[in-house]
Amino acid sequence: MTTSETDAPAPSNDAPPALELREIDKWFGPVHANDRISFAVPPGTIHGIIGENGAGKSTLFRMISGQDQPDTGTITLGSTVQLGFVDQSRDSLNDDHTVWE
Repeated sequence: MTTSETDAPAPSNDAPPALELREIDKWFGPVHANDRISFAVPPGTIHGIIGENGAGKSTLFRMISGQDQPDTGTITLGSTVQLGFVDQSRDSLNDDHTVWE
């Protein structure tokens, strides 16, 4: 899908990033879950993050959403950014409910 197929405006080279990560590190004991991650997401674009199980994707999203903090580095969200993602944790679900409920 291209930007022209969505209602999203075309990215501007002058606009600040919608999301920017700089030198993000996250450790869990001896495990280096995120190692110096840096990237910027221009406004009006769509991105996906893929990787093997245990690669640090959920950790990264917890930090972007503010549920966790990086050990080092900075995360900057644009002023108009509204985050949305489905957490893989199922701890708060009621076993007596259906998936729909």
